[in-house]
Amino acid sequence: MNEALQTYLKEIQFSGDLKKDIKSFFAAHKDGKTLAHTLSVASEAKRVATLYGADPVKAEQAALLHDISNVVPVAEMLDLAKKLSIEIMDEEYTYGRIVHQKLSKAMAREIFNITDPEILDAIECHTTLKAQASLMDKVLFISDKISWQLPGDHQYLFEARHKVDEMKLNEGVLIYLNQVWENRLKLKLIHPWLIQARAELMSTFPELETERFILRQITHDDAKDIFQTFSLDEVTKYYDVESFTNIEQAEQLIQTWHQRFENKQAIRWGIALKSDNRVVGTCGFHGWVKNHHKAAIGYELTPQFWRQGVMTEVLGKIMEYGFDTLELNRIEAFVEPENVGSRRVLEKVGFQAEGLLKDNYYWKNRFVDNVIYALIKKDFKKMTR
Repeated sequence: MNEALQTYLKEIQFSGDLKKDIKSFFAAHKDGKTLAHTLSVASEAKRVATLYGADPVKAEQAALLHDISNVVPVAEMLDLAKKLSIEIMDEEYTYGRIVHQKLSKAMAREIFNITDPEILDAIECHTTLKAQASLMDKVLFISDKISWQLPGDHQYLFEARHKVDEMKLNEGVLIYLNQVWENRLKLKLIHPWLIQARAELMSTFPELETERFILRQITHDDAKDIFQTFSLDEVTKYYDVESFTNIEQAEQLIQTWHQRFENKQAIRWGIALKSDNRVVGTCGFHGWVKNHHKAAIGYELTPQFWRQGVMTEVLGKIMEYGFDTLELNRIEAFVEPENVGSRRVLEKVGFQAEGLLKDNYYWKNRFVDNVIYALIKKDFKKMTR
């Protein structure tokens, strides 16, 4: 064992039972607060691991060890990390407390003789996560967060717990990462690992689920379904395209949607039936103005499914994603005044008409008026609580 760690042993007699030894370790350091948190995280990590098919024993061990470096005074953490030859990033020098996750890994290995890389790696990134995170990394990361018992109303933690229990681990993780990102100007440090982990999850096309539908990425295998919808005049009547006459037009539209998603300009989901995966419509965001935290919503549905509450069902889900994950504050919709059906859908899900934009667009050889609708994040949150 590295001599630098000897001072933190406190003549503890280890039994070989990790949970007992952790209790003895924190008791010797008179740190009951960290012990209570550790036991809570261990219980949650075991539950979440079982839920997602990860090894619950390893998850519990990682959780029991994740905060053992809390016995090291914050003022000594960077110095100890240097003595243990831990690589310290420039950003970590600006806020030494963040190096505690790396210290916990080293202490788990040298004091508690943990050699399993899956456990050690999860401990190392339990605060920040990292790109290419393993399932175990995510299990420990989110279990650490949703185990917190913080005073006051922390809606993001409630939502993260809910996503985890819905078998949507990545979405739960992303809710927390987005919360940190939204508050980045108030924090001492946004760790590069967290930034990279968030960017990676954001670049993966999100799959959402409602009672009757899976909202998923549209592929070229769906070209036939897209063509069947966009070839109908009643669908394209208020659209900025003429009705399709060949399937190549559908393939080109799908390619455009892919490119816009890759370029972070837009996102378009296919509304797929749970029964047979057939795409019966699409919905999503375009006109994304990141610096103003707003985007426009768009959608269409094959007539067979009109007047069945489909768009009300799916728009609620993608608006939740827009506000919580894309960090939108305002979602807009532009509808021709005569498009009564679409206006009713928007009003049902909480949008409010803000006025008439005369000759707002030019398509199909004519200028088109639009009623502008909008929904603000705080109003959406009030409706969904």
